[in-house]
Amino acid sequence: MNLYFANFCLHLKQIQQLGLPYLSTYEAFTQPPQLIGRQSHAHRCVHFEMILEICTADKLLDSHQYIDFEVLYQRNDFILLKDHKSSHHFKCLFDGLQGGFDGALQVLLQQSLALRNAFLCHASCGIFKDQDQTMCMMITGESEAGKSTSVREGGFIEVLTDEMTIIDQVDGIYYAFATPFWSEGRIFEMKNIAHRLDIIAFPIKSNQVELRPIHQAYAYFNLMQTITCYQFDLSDVSAKIQLFHALEKLISSSQIKCCELYFPRFGPWIEEMCLDLHK
Repeated sequence: MNLYFANFCLHLKQIQQLGLPYLSTYEAFTQPPQLIGRQSHAHRCVHFEMILEICTADKLLDSHQYIDFEVLYQRNDFILLKDHKSSHHFKCLFDGLQGGFDGALQVLLQQSLALRNAFLCHASCGIFKDQDQTMCMMITGESEAGKSTSVREGGFIEVLTDEMTIIDQVDGIYYAFATPFWSEGRIFEMKNIAHRLDIIAFPIKSNQVELRPIHQAYAYFNLMQTITCYQFDLSDVSAKIQLFHALEKLISSSQIKCCELYFPRFGPWIEEMCLDLHK
């Protein structure tokens, strides 16, 4: 079984034998993403392979027995191991539940994206119509900031995700890519789609609708809080510096507009926001 996330393809081995009931959740991601607004795209992937194994809690705690592997990340419901002989081969031991499976996917995805100076963000993302063009806005912030509420209630014509968004480049242009990682109570159809990223917004609950431009330094500081960095240990200074530089390049891009998004709890409010864009 292959899963596609942005410019990353993961081949899952031994998946059929496990009989995981939640695999249907990932059906949309068994094909490469559709880039909205582009007629064609030569899809070039980084290919990873991961062997899955369900095991007991005692075995999960004993990571020292895997002499041919390096422990990349460990949590109480899964261990992600990297093969010493191949940087693209991995093994995942997990408790069989979707939480552990999702966690391993997110860590491995972050590992792949870091190789490309790309990001996995705690952010929702939606596509909206502004006059005669479609635009894409990623809404990011800390927990309870309103990421999911804003994208669910705003009136977007497409919602990529309400929880975690990928930012990666295609031919030098930043795109927002959908992920299968959503908050509880998903109400939108899950699609593996992507769109050129136009706006990075930091949500603020309000009675009015406004997009207020912010300084790049403020955007950089706040976005840094929402980027996943699963594979970095405290001594991995070079990887963090690489991440900082890639993030600085994203924020300073003339393609991206960074704003505070003032929005009401109940929508839709996209049309009102578009009017504010043209003031």
